[in-house]
Amino acid sequence: MRKIIVSEFVTLDGVMEAPETWQFPYYSDDMGEVIKVQNLASDAMLLGRVTYEVFAAYWPTQINNEFGIADKLNSMPKFVVSSTLQKPLVRG
Repeated sequence: MRKIIVSEFVTLDGVMEAPETWQFPYYSDDMGEVIKVQNLASDAMLLGRVTYEVFAAYWPTQINNEFGIADKLNSMPKFVVSSTLQKPLVRG
């Protein structure tokens, strides 16, 4: 049986929306290394609809694999939890 490991970005007061306004300004090399290690150790991704749509729009355009995660994120299976997603976004 596989493990589900949750990795979330959340502020101390519980805010998870709009990470570009509170997470990105505080990004560090140490944080990047933790994210990279987590992604490279993963076999698949479990995403909500909004995160999936952001990933599907962004990652397929990232072909520079300098940090080792572009190929990994683009090739790993993604499972989407949603009651509103009508059709997965497929690029190819």
